[in-house]
Order: sequence, then C-alpha cells, then structure tokens
Amino acid sequence: MGSLKRKILICISSIFALLHYGCAQQPKANIRYSELTEWGLKGNVKTETLLVFEGMGVSDEKLLSVDTSQWMRRVVVHYNREGNCEKLENFDNVAEGYDTVITNYKYDGNERTGVATSKGKTTQTTTKVFPTRQSYKESAFDSAGRLIMETTAKLDGNFRVISMEEKYYDDENKAAPTSDNIVEYSFDADDRLVKIASKDKLTGKRYIVLQVLNREYDSRGNAIKTLKKSLSTSSKKRLILGLYEYYQ
Repeated sequence: MGSLKRKILICISSIFALLHYGCAQQPKANIRYSELTEWGLKGNVKTETLLVFEGMGVSDEKLLSVDTSQWMRRVVVHYNREGNCEKLENFDNVAEGYDTVITNYKYDGNERTGVATSKGKTTQTTTKVFPTRQSYKESAFDSAGRLIMETTAKLDGNFRVISMEEKYYDDENKAAPTSDNIVEYSFDADDRLVKIASKDKLTGKRYIVLQVLNREYDSRGNAIKTLKKSLSTSSKKRLILGLYEYYQ
C-alpha cells in the first residue's frame, strides 16, 4: 500500500491539513476535544466530501476551472453528533476504475478503533488514544496485525495540531522504524495555514513542502476551495474542493 493512502487510513488529519488547520493564539475556556475542533471545522458538520484534483505545469486559472467530475481522489467523512469520525470513505481514480477503501470507527472510552476494508477484505486496523491537552497517539496495523505506522500529534491549548511526528515500521521488525518524519505547520497573522513542511528526523532533510495559494469559504467558515502547490516540485499544483452537510 502506498504511503499516501497509508496516511489517509492511519491519520485522517493528514488529508485535511491543507483545508482545516489553523492555530489559535490563546486557549479558549471550556473547550472540549473533538475531531471537528482538531481540524478547525465550523458548525455541526455531518458529512464532509473532499474532491482532489492535480495539475502539472498548469496555470491557477486552468486548475480552478477543472471539470469537477474528473477528480483524482474523493474522500467522504461521516461525523457523529459529538464531532468525531464514524466512517471514512476513500476513492482513488485509477486506470482500472475506482480503488475504494472504507474505514469504520468504534469508540470505547478514550480509545477509537478503525477497521479499513477494500473489496470485502480487511486491509488495516487503527487505534487512536484520545488526547490530553498536549498530545495524542494513533497507530496502524496491517491485515496480519503488524505495526506499520505511529503518529504522535502535539496540540495547542485549543486541541489544534501544531506538529505531527510519523514513524514507519517494516514488516520484519516492528521495533525499528524504517523512517521517522516530522510534519510542521506554518500560519499567517489570521491563523490560517499557509505552509506544511515534512522532514526526515534522522537526516534533517525537508523532503516535502506544500504551500497554500488560495482559499474560499462557505457561510460557516469551512473551506470549499483550496489551491496548493509543492515547493519541491514547482510545476505540481493541487486543488481541493470541500462540500459539507450539517446536522439540523
């Protein structure tokens, strides 16, 4: 399984970072944790659909006017009334058709378990221990129960992620990570995410850098259009469209 899909299944925050992460400067009183809070979503979101498009060497105007039926990836997130994820649907548009992975989540106290299935078979399981004010950890296991990735997120006083440390493990020795990465977030004066940098903790090499170019929002303040580019591959741009359904 590719690393990008692995991130979607393991830590669903990864796919939403460019749409949602902000950074509150002062902790708010009586705020409680939820994944809507973590991702900065506004209102009682019931479902969120993200459509992802990619262009190489194209203008912003051309990518922004893309045929919305030609998405590269479609992600649908279903939230319960407490603001936490109940189901994640990921569709990749590949040459053979749609590669579909569905993850269902169950809650037990402060722990969440996710089971991902594709073509009727379990592909991964995940566990997430819900946070203190400072951090949380999420782990993923392959279909044989082997640990393949751990994500430790550091939070600000409002439960917003400010950095994520990712550890990948090989199939033979789960005690030795095959790579160790830190994802860092940079914000503007209005607390909007403007840049994501991912670097190798062992070498210090920054191997993925993304920058937000443009955003539009709905009436509740949730991002409906985000244009970003890779600073490591200047000709690659990605457009993410967000569609929302709200609880009444």
